[in-house]
Amino acid sequence: MYDFLSYRTIHEDDARRLLDWRTAQHVARSMLSQVEQDLGKQSQWIRQCALRNDFAHRIIRIEGRDVGYCSITVRDPTAGIGELGVYIGEPDTPRELSIYNFLGTANHAFFTMGLAKLVNRILCNNPRTLKLQSFNGYLPAGVLPGVAQLDGQRVDVHLFELSRQRWHEFRMKFHYFKDWDGNPT
Repeated sequence: MYDFLSYRTIHEDDARRLLDWRTAQHVARSMLSQVEQDLGKQSQWIRQCALRNDFAHRIIRIEGRDVGYCSITVRDPTAGIGELGVYIGEPDTPRELSIYNFLGTANHAFFTMGLAKLVNRILCNNPRTLKLQSFNGYLPAGVLPGVAQLDGQRVDVHLFELSRQRWHEFRMKFHYFKDWDGNPT
């Protein structure tokens, strides 16, 4: 049903593509942090990520084409709490397909990595992603007023949560039961 969606491992030779995506205006304006336009640092970051046991990431592929990035960061290993990072870097990616990029990521976080809860932080200037949180099964968990900086201004960050139990039931609406590597979950 979702044969248009897949994920692939990130390699050091992806540094230029990831850096271009991450620093593109349509991506950078919705991110909690900014990165330098430095290919050496980007390559080093990819090498360091490969050594971490609290972090995993992949390239999102739609219809066999690399279009974006997703990551899972374990924020609290004892409680099993993680955070997702996702963006679509290719601006011409069909929106009706790109909204499903989280399916394999949530399955990977909960059923492959064994996390109990995901917490997402979304900037207030990103109405599409704020709206998609409920589509994805997340529940609102609060707002942190003025905790992020955007174009020299303090802005709000919205918090959303998704438990493994809720996702186990909620994912039935999508009928997608694979992790990043195509393994059944």
